[in-house]
Amino acid sequence: MANIHEGPYEDVLRAFFRLRTADIGRLIKQVGDTAISNKGHDVTQVLFEAVLIVITILRSAFEFRIANHSVYAIEFPMVNPWTSRPAVIDAVLALFNASAEATEVHIGGTQPALGRQLPELAEILLACFRERLQWLGR
Repeated sequence: MANIHEGPYEDVLRAFFRLRTADIGRLIKQVGDTAISNKGHDVTQVLFEAVLIVITILRSAFEFRIANHSVYAIEFPMVNPWTSRPAVIDAVLALFNASAEATEVHIGGTQPALGRQLPELAEILLACFRERLQWLGR
């Protein structure tokens, strides 16, 4: 919120979701970029947390749409959904590649949880691709 000169707010998260939901895709890109360019911290831990954030955000969006499509008259395929914009797909793919590389380096090491996230991250990445293809084929 500070980067876009919003605020100050007592509850930054509440303000973000009330005022800036259209920027969630940019937030995913920011999280990915920050995690991948991380310097000075345990790379695998930062990647683990970033992947967890991205999986949670995107899975929640996909599941919400499915569960509430009739309530909000959501028609599939959606028109240019933020969950499958090229920047979001690129960010998820970059996180996947960085996580896979870190997992290969740390096989048998201290961060097996990062490797366990890869199938979920791949599932989310493929869901983003599928949604993009459905929209483009519309």
